[in-house]
Amino acid sequence: MEILLKIFGEGKDLSALQMSCRGIVVFIIALALIRLSGRRSFGIRTPG
Repeated sequence: MEILLKIFGEGKDLSALQMSCRGIVVFIIALALIRLSGRRSFGIRTPG
């Protein structure tokens, strides 16, 4: 648990490396969710 706190930080005082690690994790999760849901689910919700 302490390793995760060191990598991702805690609170508002974050280093640039910690912010980058958080951004990479969010990107990977979003990419996985898009792959799982498929592209058609986004096409259905477009305004038109």
